[in-house]
Amino acid sequence: MKFGLSFLAWTLASALLAAPEQAADSDLSAFVASSDRSPANRARDEFRHPEATLSFFDVKPDSVVVEILPGSSGYWTEILAPFLRARGRYIAAIGDPRSTSAEAQRDIAAFNARFVAAPDQYGAIETTWFKGDEYPIAAPGAADFVLTFRNIHNWMAAGDAPAAFAAFFKALKPGGVLGVEGTPRAIRPAAGPARQERLCARGFCRRSRGGRRLQAPGGVRDQRQSQRHQGLSRRRLGPAAELPA
Repeated sequence: MKFGLSFLAWTLASALLAAPEQAADSDLSAFVASSDRSPANRARDEFRHPEATLSFFDVKPDSVVVEILPGSSGYWTEILAPFLRARGRYIAAIGDPRSTSAEAQRDIAAFNARFVAAPDQYGAIETTWFKGDEYPIAAPGAADFVLTFRNIHNWMAAGDAPAAFAAFFKALKPGGVLGVEGTPRAIRPAAGPARQERLCARGFCRRSRGGRRLQAPGGVRDQRQSQRHQGLSRRRLGPAAELPA
């Protein structure tokens, strides 16, 4: 099925639509500050800005959130799973269990051992598989949010971004939000056309490059980029979105 409206899949060079930051959720603050988080992850907070990031995406305690490839360290899992435990759902779209990559298998095993096997601390974490659009990351139209952190440049470099976004849109409900954190390098202006070509081949493309267009069911109701923290982008699907067959 083809969708009627398309949008620019990824831009980091400049704001698509300036928007004020969302006010921080007081409950979220407590989970970010929790001593249950690992020291290594907490040490990264000054660079990752977890409270500002999740507030910008507007994640609420009763949200259904799918996180793409949370990784073995579970930086965001440590915050999101307890935050959503009482009233929401946290779904971790982990790597392909059939992958032949030893690193991927280690990440999956470590994530399951640390988080899935600890429901008393993290709640009933649901896991799905992610490999482009090969597997459903959630039931169609079930997710309020699909969040991905510092992954998109890899998919763009490998040519996998269209398949990944197709999986995201299938999972999102009408009015759902796709939240993307890019890599800091992706927003640095290129020195010239030759260097930009090299960077774009590796997934670090400026908005002026355009070209990468993906179909969004029902269109995009609003799209915002954080003014305070570069690399954050939020897309909300139109309220009359049709889900893929």
